[in-house]
Amino acid sequence: MMASIPRTAPGSRSVWATVSVSALITYVLGALYLLARILRVTHGHFTYTLDDPYIHLALSERIRHGLYGLNAGEPASPSSSVLWPFLFVPFAGTRLMVFLPLILNLVFGCVAAWCLGALVDRYVHGEPMERRQRWLAHLLGVLLVFATNLLGLTFLGLEQLLETLLCIGCAFLLIAAAEETSLPRWSVGAAILLPMVRYEGLLVTFAVVFALASLRRWRIAAVVLVASCLPVLLFSVFLHHLGLPILPMSVLVKRVMISGEGSGLRHLASVVSGALQAAKNDSEHYTVVMLVAVSIATLLYVWRSRRFMPVLLAVSGVAVIQLLFGPFAWFYRYEMYCVSFVLPVLLACSLGGWGAERDGSTVAGGRRTTQPALGLLCVATGAIVLHYLQAFTGTPNAAQSVLREQGQLARLTTEFYPGPVAVNDLGLVSYQRTAQQYVLDLGALGSPEVFHTPSSERTPAWLDSVVAEHHIGLVAIYPEWFKALPKDWQPVAKLCAEEAYYGPATPRVMLYGTPDANGADLMRSLTQFKATLSPGTLLELHPQNASQTCRP
Repeated sequence: MMASIPRTAPGSRSVWATVSVSALITYVLGALYLLARILRVTHGHFTYTLDDPYIHLALSERIRHGLYGLNAGEPASPSSSVLWPFLFVPFAGTRLMVFLPLILNLVFGCVAAWCLGALVDRYVHGEPMERRQRWLAHLLGVLLVFATNLLGLTFLGLEQLLETLLCIGCAFLLIAAAEETSLPRWSVGAAILLPMVRYEGLLVTFAVVFALASLRRWRIAAVVLVASCLPVLLFSVFLHHLGLPILPMSVLVKRVMISGEGSGLRHLASVVSGALQAAKNDSEHYTVVMLVAVSIATLLYVWRSRRFMPVLLAVSGVAVIQLLFGPFAWFYRYEMYCVSFVLPVLLACSLGGWGAERDGSTVAGGRRTTQPALGLLCVATGAIVLHYLQAFTGTPNAAQSVLREQGQLARLTTEFYPGPVAVNDLGLVSYQRTAQQYVLDLGALGSPEVFHTPSSERTPAWLDSVVAEHHIGLVAIYPEWFKALPKDWQPVAKLCAEEAYYGPATPRVMLYGTPDANGADLMRSLTQFKATLSPGTLLELHPQNASQTCRP
């Protein structure tokens, strides 16, 4: 990593005065603040801000016993990451396991913050600068920590922070290639590892290969292409051997959620049209729209440069594809790979004076600093920070809300009613259960039979039959996710999380008893469970409606 940072000039300030240190300190202090706030609002019961990481933890527990799936004898691929669940397998069954995603993310976040600061240091450290300019450089490093949502991603407990770090590494690789300096080995490794962390990483890796090949770095381009694709292909062979689709079910389900069911040019045109309309009306697209505009404008400015044009073409392509076909929402986690790949390249272009080559001058190994650009970059990066600030401020409430809803639902289905259950928001309910305690995922991430049934065929009769097949007595779902429910499902309770502004999809879960349930036993379990609820969670027995609130 340090190979990409120029050596300090004689008489320059110490390493403690670098932007890297400022960015790292900002991240560490921000992470400690959020951790303290989470522990306070959860009364010491640390919980992630989404319940999705518990799917990975549950899968890791099953992998340790030789099963790739959640239920005994039923292979499934509920994880969108090839690598992430396997990182926890050595610690499966230990008390440390539940904290491992946080520990790993804190490490990845520290490295990512340092790298973002190092990017600024690449152009300003050791340069003669006025005090105001030096302060602006440090401010830019601090803003980059928030602009890439490092703190929000840390407490998700998912693989997106590792993906963000690797995308920053890919950006460093292209910057070094464009400025004709030595290619950092860690950046090459980042481009290779990225698709194993998340599948959209293939887009970034292919963009890197394109840029390297265009810059005649043929050998490195070939190594990255082969070494990154081979593990993904082997994993697809593994899934096919298990009788599963060659891509994880979670990836395919979310693709349908984003683009809908269908194929062909007409469907593609519909997807593009919908994405453009969303970009116009939905503020969640704001940052990527801005990156698309700036990257294309910069590309046109340096179009005749053989050194910089391929790099800017690569990052522009990633931004455009994310805007048109990529997911958004869910705590600003899905677009961060794009932001963390495109933004560093645009910063290098501005700070390194890449456009100077257009006027016949040259850029000396990334040391031509456009100091007046620091102020404009702080303003532009600050605009991105304002967009993602909600992820920082909402993190404690999201953790509290997940504990109040999904955490309590997990307690109900493990301590009070440990029999087979059906849910449509898989996560904490699947964690710390044995493979014999069946969980039917009506959201299709973890249950192949649901996945293979088209959404149009998931009728009340089908729901009745699939639940009866597994002798499920309790169904815990968001009813608005279904067009209709079986008439013989009786609403027995409604669980509500108070002040749930972030985290769960809705602040209310409806509980239904099926014909397979022993009504007296089920109500006894619910009554006992209600007596143990902590403040902030309400359970209404025999609810009269499915509204978002519960009667005390």
